[in-house]
Amino acid sequence: MNKIRKYYTLNNLIWLTLAFGILCRATQYLSNRSFWLDEVVRVFEFKNYSLIELLQIKGFITTQIHTAPYGFLAIQRLAFLLLGDSEFIFRLFPFICGILSLFLYKNIVNWFIPKKPGLIAFSLFAISYHLIFYSSEVKPYSSDVLFTLVILALLKRIYLSQLKFTEIITAGFLGGVSIWFSFPAVFTLVGGGLALIIDKIWNKNWKKLFRVTGICAIWLSSFLVYYVISLRYFSNDQNLLNYWSTSFNALSWQTLSLFYQSFKDPGGLLIPQLGFMFFFLGTYSILRDGKIKGLILVLPILLTIVSSMLKKYPY
Repeated sequence: MNKIRKYYTLNNLIWLTLAFGILCRATQYLSNRSFWLDEVVRVFEFKNYSLIELLQIKGFITTQIHTAPYGFLAIQRLAFLLLGDSEFIFRLFPFICGILSLFLYKNIVNWFIPKKPGLIAFSLFAISYHLIFYSSEVKPYSSDVLFTLVILALLKRIYLSQLKFTEIITAGFLGGVSIWFSFPAVFTLVGGGLALIIDKIWNKNWKKLFRVTGICAIWLSSFLVYYVISLRYFSNDQNLLNYWSTSFNALSWQTLSLFYQSFKDPGGLLIPQLGFMFFFLGTYSILRDGKIKGLILVLPILLTIVSSMLKKYPY
């Protein structure tokens, strides 16, 4: 009995969950299913457009191809040029992102919540059907998850560190690069940056406030460059606005309903009511125990909703 208890320690269960999550994603990837319609469109892009053409906004608008981050487009095009055009190659980057996301989630979840509830959260993340499916889909959803987690890990590091010069540059660089690989990364960076600034002002830590502001300035510079050469065209394109018109919502019961549905897809919960309820209970608990952590999680959601109300981002 003692041997069994020793085997099923919390840390061992976490590693077993990680291994099972990897197995699920590898099984899905190796099943090598056929491309579906959206993937076919993407693969057509990567095969027939040069890297420069892929990054030209006019090409997307005239062919009405859905938007995607520059980093994702570049990685996929280079994979095709260097490795070939099989389903495995086009799904390799999303698969790698799915595996790395497991390791990142494992390493940051216990900064927000204690180990036992953290194991439950990690288990739900590891076995989520939608996250498993995204890890073998030729779309940027898997990389969205990865770079969101990269930013959360970055925010944790910024909060806990004294921020030497090299750390400031590293944090600025990683956050700035994330913007080019994931649209949702913008909301996570802005929300997390605001949370850190609020925390430093509240605690009158002016020295660290100056350093955090420097990091945020690097992020802002990266975003402005990306906005000028790319995002401003998307945000003003009438074809895209019409396509996503049903996803722009004012603050209403519909918004709350969509948020509730997210616990089913992509959350993957069979009983989304429980996820909805535990989200608010968990958020309250995190805000009570450490306001900075709660703000880091809540502010990106609020910013996304506001952007949807302004018809700048579909929710």
